[in-house]
Amino acid sequence: MKRRLLWKLIAALVLVFIAGGVAGSTLTAHLIRQAFRKSLQFENWAANTEESLARKLNLTPEQRPKAHAIIQETEKEFAAIFSRTLRECGEVIVRSGRRLDVFLSAEQRAVHDRMKEDLRKSLRKDLQMELPPDNGPAVIP
Repeated sequence: MKRRLLWKLIAALVLVFIAGGVAGSTLTAHLIRQAFRKSLQFENWAANTEESLARKLNLTPEQRPKAHAIIQETEKEFAAIFSRTLRECGEVIVRSGRRLDVFLSAEQRAVHDRMKEDLRKSLRKDLQMELPPDNGPAVIP
């Protein structure tokens, strides 16, 4: 009887450990995704930077508008660069997918098409990013 109770206790502890690991992993993934999304919002970066500079540098009322102007200008530059970079990365992703399609069999292409659509959905959901349209197979350069 004691041996049976011991195995039940061991099984319960293992289940609790596994459940905790799964829950912790899920929560961590969610928090990382949320933090990443928030980090892509340049308004947050600008506000946080401005607040941090004002606090750490003890900016005077005369210095605050000057710092604000510089931070706003930097925010616009970052947004433009990031937008251009995302667009270029999207073009590379689509182009590489078309290059792969050239030598895939019909069955493989069907699977690859589903993979590409899943990627589009994931990027749309997680990053609010749209890939450029896929205009058929590319010619290998």
